[in-house]
Amino acid sequence: MSLHFYHQLPDIAGVAVVALVLKMACAASGFLLLAAYLLWGSGWVERKRILACYSSSILAAIALSAAAFLRWFS
Repeated sequence: MSLHFYHQLPDIAGVAVVALVLKMACAASGFLLLAAYLLWGSGWVERKRILACYSSSILAAIALSAAAFLRWFS
């Protein structure tokens, strides 16, 4: 939106950059975990399925927390 309205990207530094990288890493990891679960999850044992569910929840919580830091520090 900043690029569209102001014709420049917002200036972020420090904590905001770390939060952005962490948020992107969690989102990508969550996507890969979901893809793996959809492709091979039927052959997984119950313990692996539960671990995938907990891991997905933890990645989502970290991504949301990183988004809050990104919002606060940018």
